[in-house]
Amino acid sequence: MVTVRHKPNFKGGFRTWYVNYNVNREQSTIERFVVFSSGRRQKVMEKLWLKLVWDELTKIELKLFLSMTEVLNNDKIVGFLRAILEIDKRTLRQRLIKLEQLFGEIPTSRERYKGFSSLSIEIQSEIVSLSRGKKFSGYVRNIASIGSGKRGAGEVPEPIADAEFKVVENIDWYSLLSVGEISLLSQRVSLPDEDTESVETESNLVINLNQIHNDHQSNSLDRKRAAIKPRGRKRSPPRNVV
Repeated sequence: MVTVRHKPNFKGGFRTWYVNYNVNREQSTIERFVVFSSGRRQKVMEKLWLKLVWDELTKIELKLFLSMTEVLNNDKIVGFLRAILEIDKRTLRQRLIKLEQLFGEIPTSRERYKGFSSLSIEIQSEIVSLSRGKKFSGYVRNIASIGSGKRGAGEVPEPIADAEFKVVENIDWYSLLSVGEISLLSQRVSLPDEDTESVETESNLVINLNQIHNDHQSNSLDRKRAAIKPRGRKRSPPRNVV
């Protein structure tokens, strides 16, 4: 069995949490990461995400990142990981930030990445044995015979959800990142890339989106006006004078 240290090398307070990445039921063993961090698990995920976008993850950091449940359930991160196999990171990063601004999300900026420099992380790997459950006949004399220590008491797991890291749902991030344009009100708006010659600034992009929205409202108003027919007073037929 592989054993790990019980304390990290960095100084100060720390948290300890685990991420399983391989379960071998034939040998009854679990391979897992032991993570020491000076912050919460969610903050570690954010730092690894920002480092992936703006820098390079080490081999063990990447393996930990891809083994975390909250990463695999995040459509934006999964879409970015798929698109990075086809598009260079610089172009993909610019598209990502523009989309986050359009959807009102916190941008994955370099400033945020620098803000996580004080968060210390140490990752180790270990192999532990699968605990074998005790055989239970099903007979219980009364509820008191179970004991208070066997009614589900134990460690409180580290939370894996955080309201500070929100992702807009029902968005195909992979398609938006890989195609580089967004369809809005039956019109297409291209996302600017730094590598292209025709660079569109953020203000121009917002102006174009507002123009599309105003045109759409104007067309809708014209259609409503055309549907309303002017109502006049009905004239009675002339009477025959005898």
